[in-house]
Amino acid sequence: MLNLIKEILFRIFPKKTAGSTLLWTALSLLTICGLAGFTIQLTYSNGMNLSFSDGGGALPTWLVVIFSLLSIAMFILGIVLIVADWSKNRNERKNKAKGITLLSLSISKPPQLEMQFYQTIESSRTTQDSNLIKKENESDTEWLHRSECSINNINNSVVEELELEDSNLVLAIGALAHVPHVFGLGFLLANRRNINYYCWDRDRKDKENNNWLDVRNIMGFKTQFNHKFIRDRKNSEINKIGLSIEVSMNNDEKNFMDKLSLDAVATIHVEDKKIGNLFSYEAQMSLITGIRDYLNNEIFSQYKSIQELHITIMGQASFIMRLASEFNQNHFPAVIKVHHYEKQGYPWCAVMQPNNPKITFEMNQTT
Repeated sequence: MLNLIKEILFRIFPKKTAGSTLLWTALSLLTICGLAGFTIQLTYSNGMNLSFSDGGGALPTWLVVIFSLLSIAMFILGIVLIVADWSKNRNERKNKAKGITLLSLSISKPPQLEMQFYQTIESSRTTQDSNLIKKENESDTEWLHRSECSINNINNSVVEELELEDSNLVLAIGALAHVPHVFGLGFLLANRRNINYYCWDRDRKDKENNNWLDVRNIMGFKTQFNHKFIRDRKNSEINKIGLSIEVSMNNDEKNFMDKLSLDAVATIHVEDKKIGNLFSYEAQMSLITGIRDYLNNEIFSQYKSIQELHITIMGQASFIMRLASEFNQNHFPAVIKVHHYEKQGYPWCAVMQPNNPKITFEMNQTT
């Protein structure tokens, strides 16, 4: 019953916890009822006098009573949901997850995960390697080399650290980084251990509302998507194939194919593309399952000569990391390249191979 109530609330109030939504809604409704159910008189006689009287307000008394009772019920239910969530996470507080906050974009300055979730997350010793923001006077080549060393080191150090302390510890990852960085880290950590993913929710209008979102706490629903396929060569001649995944915004798949000299491009796009539309674990898994089935049943089974898979993604970091873990499998092409998109071009990419414990970053020779 509680899960059903949460689902309804998250459909109406996305990206907020069910309990807090109910509490704030109840308090707001009580305030409105209080103001609407009373007459306020301001008079001036030997000084200013402010008086209240019940009756004669904007709403009839019986309607005020009904809304007041509803507000009280919502308030109580909100408390129940908050307590239920607190009980659910009680064990996590005893064994804090190890946190990694991967940063390479300077558009916002999020805090480390452990600063916001201090009760459930503690810093990993790999923190020093997780800041990939390009330094002043650092060349592209130097920056990509540093990125390569840092992400490979994060992969190696995290496994060692967790194995030494407790093999059952959870890894918590939040990222505000370029797509190849995010994908590369998710690819390397694939199936290594239990991972909780977080997304940075950036409010452009009010910076005070910026915060990390635990995607497990965001209610979601089955994601609808469509796909199409374009090619320049015969099926037997398709060696380099592109995959364009459009979740938050559109991508020009013909430009993608031409810039990187690809033989064909498969495009997957959700129906409602916008930033922040895929913060939910359920919604992410729904889309990832669809992508996996599409690749296995319609691409890899039909085009047998694929040697390279080139990927571009427009989507949330937590989704990209979760998706990346699905690509570290033997039946995928020997070479996988994930490209950074910028100004109608693809200047650099991450290069990886299934079951290879290292990734590299390289500049593209685009047409």
